[in-house]
Amino acid sequence: GSMYLNTGNVITWNNGDAQIGAVSGYHFKIDTYTGAALTEKLRVTSEGNVLFQAANAKISGSAQSTGSFGRLGIGPGHATTERNARLHVIGHEAPVILRVEQETANEQAQVVLVTTARGYGISADSNPDVMGIGEIGSEAMYIDPNARVGVGTTSPVQPLTVEGNISGSGNLVIH
Repeated sequence: GSMYLNTGNVITWNNGDAQIGAVSGYHFKIDTYTGAALTEKLRVTSEGNVLFQAANAKISGSAQSTGSFGRLGIGPGHATTERNARLHVIGHEAPVILRVEQETANEQAQVVLVTTARGYGISADSNPDVMGIGEIGSEAMYIDPNARVGVGTTSPVQPLTVEGNISGSGNLVIH
């Protein structure tokens, strides 16, 4: 069978500890009791966006995700409906961190921006222990844990190590 609820009506569990219902704009929401009041924790909009409202929201699931998502907002408010973003993270406290982590020591962690021709981004690798910036797979610049920068090398030995030719114009001032 089916159950129909008008906007503003809810289904409540356990004497008010949790409820689901519809809100204006044909959205579906889930509220839970925080000890003081019911607080919205999750909203699925009529556009298919999933918004997590909890301050310390976590997403968990299987190792692989199938399907596609329109927009994902994590944090207070309706993050992804107010801005044109596919992933929008809003934090309550500084710093706001988006963490990409290696699962094992032999993997890279990457944030990649992809054009129709190439993938550019930031990669972190544990062997060698460097952060790379540039085209994924052939990063142009690396930074090691000792704040040494390598251009054309993954193993900088000075604060700035360049492997290859350097060109420029203007003045070179060394103090």
